[in-house]
Amino acid sequence: MIEIINIMPNLDIKILNQVKKLYNKYLVTKSLVKIVNTTPNIAPKAFNALQALFNDPIENFKCEAVSVLVEIVKAKPSLVKEALNILKTLIRNA
Repeated sequence: MIEIINIMPNLDIKILNQVKKLYNKYLVTKSLVKIVNTTPNIAPKAFNALQALFNDPIENFKCEAVSVLVEIVKAKPSLVKEALNILKTLIRNA
């Protein structure tokens, strides 16, 4: 997947859209990190995809998603405010 993006960068959004459709949410989160690390400009779209995953009731998954959130913010620091809002909501609902 990453090799495809490296060879054909214009496919990054299409690959991201396919990754979002995966059933295994752990695989989705790991893939989001790799995509963002390869193509940092896609971080806002990956951030939106990750936001949708935070509604999952599985607590262990939320911990994994938070670590991905950190990686996305590293790639796109302008998302830090939105990321903090997500973290506040998660803490309030814990």
